[in-house]
Amino acid sequence: MPLNELIIVVDDPISSFDSNHLFNSYSFLKAECESAKQLIILTHNFGYFRLVRDWILNKNKRDKPIKSRIYSIETTIDNGRQSRIKNANQTLMSFNSEYHYIFFKLNAFKETTELSLGEAFLVANLSRKLLESFLNFKFPKGRNDFSQLLAEAIKEDTHKREKIYRFINKYSHNAIIDVNDNSVDNLLGESSNIVTEVLGVVNNLDPIHFKEMESLLG
Repeated sequence: MPLNELIIVVDDPISSFDSNHLFNSYSFLKAECESAKQLIILTHNFGYFRLVRDWILNKNKRDKPIKSRIYSIETTIDNGRQSRIKNANQTLMSFNSEYHYIFFKLNAFKETTELSLGEAFLVANLSRKLLESFLNFKFPKGRNDFSQLLAEAIKEDTHKREKIYRFINKYSHNAIIDVNDNSVDNLLGESSNIVTEVLGVVNNLDPIHFKEMESLLG
């Protein structure tokens, strides 16, 4: 069957373990699949997403029918694990780094009065990613793991350091907690405070950077 009659689905072609093949995979996909009747690309890799996003959205021309769209798959676990496809958030469409997007998400959670269970899990994962990126840049010398980075970032307030570390280390590794597990209440109760303290770490270490990030978010 000719390629222009096929619907092609490419599922997560780049993982965190082979990101060195990012451009090779992207150029191969563009060269071999561009003429497909319909092309659906799924990815968790932000760098790959950005390349594909800019490529396919460039196909949309003013005053002509839209050829390409961007969607996100959002998962909730409040009433059993469920996923749904939504139009991509505008931040995904405009930001050019995962760090900016994560900062935006956490900053939005800080302003949320009550987080859902799914959002609370996301807080743990995003907080780890944000701090690892920021602290590895801030303290590049001899920092081998997350606990060492936090120890360098928060030297005096050991209580705060331990709280942030234990929360992130426990919940960022779990996809789901049994609803009968008492730690669910802890997760929901602590998430908002953790967001504030994680962003506070960034602000304390580099207020100029933090202010620039906030201004970027509008």
